[in-house]
Amino acid sequence: MKTPATDKEWSVNMDRAAVLLLEHRRWLFASYVDPDALGSMAAMAVYLKMLGKQVYIVLPHSLDSNLDFMEEIIHYHEEIRFIKNEQELLNVQGNVDAVMFFDTANPQLLPFGATIQNSFIAKGLPVIETDHHFGSDSQPLAPKSVQLYRRANANVEIVGELFEILQQHGAQPDPFEKRSILLSLLTGLLCDTGGGQIIPNREDYDYWMAKCQKNLKNLTRWRKGTPDRLGDDHEKKFAAPDHLLQYINKLSSDQEACIQKLLDRVEYNGDVAFLNLLDPTHSRYQVCIQPYESGWFSQVRGRLINEAPERSGKIGVVCFNGISPEGEECIFIKIRRAVKYDRFDLRKMEDPLRAWFDGRYLGGGGHPGAVSFRVTPTEEKQFVADLGKALESVQHQLD
Repeated sequence: MKTPATDKEWSVNMDRAAVLLLEHRRWLFASYVDPDALGSMAAMAVYLKMLGKQVYIVLPHSLDSNLDFMEEIIHYHEEIRFIKNEQELLNVQGNVDAVMFFDTANPQLLPFGATIQNSFIAKGLPVIETDHHFGSDSQPLAPKSVQLYRRANANVEIVGELFEILQQHGAQPDPFEKRSILLSLLTGLLCDTGGGQIIPNREDYDYWMAKCQKNLKNLTRWRKGTPDRLGDDHEKKFAAPDHLLQYINKLSSDQEACIQKLLDRVEYNGDVAFLNLLDPTHSRYQVCIQPYESGWFSQVRGRLINEAPERSGKIGVVCFNGISPEGEECIFIKIRRAVKYDRFDLRKMEDPLRAWFDGRYLGGGGHPGAVSFRVTPTEEKQFVADLGKALESVQHQLD
């Protein structure tokens, strides 16, 4: 199980990581991709490119439309390449001399994890890990890695601190003078804190937000159109964090209508708001909901997960069928706290879920205010009953 580094370990490992980043020239980046992980990888990849290095980013799936600007940031740099499938990963194994993992709780969450283990880690390549996830199923991705684990609002904060250490080691130019790096860091920070509403460590959040916001404003220049060239796109050239967040959160009218229809189905059990999106419900709402695996539903799901706890004022639970990181069918149980409620650590839900889904619990974890668990597919009525018993067992702690 991962544990946060002590102050001494943190200082030593940050220096070790900086030395590895400066010494090695061809890097493989991989993670369980969400906006924070993507922002972390993009920011570090752009900076290593500025230092004359090559980066391969494992990204097997296309990004949601509201994150298309991140893909454009990466595609802009020829020295950064996407790895889309296992064969492409195997093709570059002779071109990689170091590996870096971001924001990933355990090896099972890595895309092409077995290939990365056998073709890169097992060959003794140096590895750096950055992460802020701590739970019973968390574990290092490589046993001898340089481990940058600490409690952070978002993984991008660890990357930002690593940039500062690199500068102390003499790395130039200044990464915080590059708009694409600032946007990548802000994307991770905003998305992992619910747009700045869920902030475990206010001091760190304020520091990184102020630094990135100030530099982004100073570096943004608006170019007018000419007969030979279009002017800057004000929708996608972000000059401030709120502008960026607005773009990330944008939804179509169909998506907004779907969200409102589904929120009307929220059920209440004491201080818990529960939204059941299992397959039977999905089939009844085909007109409204697009497939689970679609980017369309991913955006809707994100809003529902954040809206549900606000309905009860304390805890919200959203459940849906999906595919586990291991490629197996499962049921996801997503639990969030309301923005103004911080009296219960949601990681305490793991024990009752493990007990009531005995033999069917697959794992999970997260942060005090946001967790995700997985169980094997279960008949809907039985699943709801077992989940209800698990939630009832902690109701007395929600005062």
